[in-house]
Amino acid sequence: MLPEAARFFLETTSIRGVGKIVKTQNVFLSRLWALFVLASTSLLCYSVFKIIVDYLQYDVNIQTYHDIDDATPFPAVSICNNQAFSKNAYRLWADNRVRSPSEFNRQLRQKALRMLSDPEFRAAYSSANQSARQQLRESIQNRAYMSMHTSLVMDNSRTYYQNTAANDSILLGHERNESLVECVIKYSSRQALGTKGCHDPMLNVTLFSDPNFFNCMTIEFNEDSWSEVLSLTLIVWLGPDENYDMRHRQGFLYDVFEQAYGLRVAIHEPRTQPKILERGIQTEPGKMNEIKYQPVRFVRENTPKKPCISPEETSHVKLRDLYNEYNYDQELCLDSKVQAMVLEKCGCLYIELPRIAIPNATHPYCGIIDDKMLQRSACIQDLHLRELRKSYETTECLPTCVDRSFDKELSVTKWRDTQWMIYWIKELCERWDNYFGQLQKDPLPPMNEFDKSLNPRDYLT
Repeated sequence: MLPEAARFFLETTSIRGVGKIVKTQNVFLSRLWALFVLASTSLLCYSVFKIIVDYLQYDVNIQTYHDIDDATPFPAVSICNNQAFSKNAYRLWADNRVRSPSEFNRQLRQKALRMLSDPEFRAAYSSANQSARQQLRESIQNRAYMSMHTSLVMDNSRTYYQNTAANDSILLGHERNESLVECVIKYSSRQALGTKGCHDPMLNVTLFSDPNFFNCMTIEFNEDSWSEVLSLTLIVWLGPDENYDMRHRQGFLYDVFEQAYGLRVAIHEPRTQPKILERGIQTEPGKMNEIKYQPVRFVRENTPKKPCISPEETSHVKLRDLYNEYNYDQELCLDSKVQAMVLEKCGCLYIELPRIAIPNATHPYCGIIDDKMLQRSACIQDLHLRELRKSYETTECLPTCVDRSFDKELSVTKWRDTQWMIYWIKELCERWDNYFGQLQKDPLPPMNEFDKSLNPRDYLT
């Protein structure tokens, strides 16, 4: 039996179902009501507990919405040529000023042959007993594996890049004036035409070196023009013919799985490092490739459990990759921290990470072929780069509170170009540039100079 005070409380309480426990005459119904009250109370307590836990963890719901008037800056466009070498590269190879891929391939094969043809191993094998022969056989098999790895796997453009001086690798790649044939910029209600090299006060073209493509270019607009630009059209020269002077290109056998022709294009936030391999898209050569984009802005809440860095805090932070500096980015920060540890512990620069220093004899690339190459490789494996990178995620390299990305869509169609159109648009633009340059001089050029720029008889020749 319940005490009188407990019975009085149950009868007078306003909690749903509690009064039914004592007022119901049927024992079964009374127990059923008691079970209902117990279950609902337990569910209520659990729900409140979860709400409190979520609140203390600062969990938030992600809400998406479309802001049609958001002043998103026009993205930067980075382009890399899958055919990495320019005509200047062939001249440097022909003059023996830079080691050619064919020579690099020959040196790799010679190194592999020396590994296999060591006479000491074979002499020791012929005079050894059964137990010693087994050990020597394993050693010979290991040398054969290293020989195969040297002659085949290492014969690729990335290894060649690491074994070429940093300044020479820049000379081998494409240049701005050579690659960018024409460009058209549409902004507000006007448009501007850029000639060879796409020189225009509205934009900057920055060269950056990539181990997969050698020279790449980033085209981005000045901050004053970000919100006005509507579209950017480029005509890009893809370099010499793929069979051009093949005597210097007999190499890179392992790259056969990644051979492509055309451009790899990345669209990203201005002044940030382009992620060519991770987010770049391939374009089809000889076609009209149209890339449409949709800007996406992701805003994080700065909470004690999951802190982030505001744009104001990162405005003064610059991160380096070889000769270029970029705005703060969490991934770039993490990779730079890991590279610093690799440089400190192993004394080399890992090609997969940002180059925080210029490679030289003191701290070369980790993939340079010398007597310490295996030692450097073992050192990198011992660092456990994935775990090392993760240790910086919540301490030194926090995510930014505002991230911008661009959803891309590529459409390709036939380009109805003709050689005379391309020739004359270049010719006429160069003539106008020359005429406007003369207008800046004193005295003014005679009228017949203007006539030469628009001579209609040229079109009939």
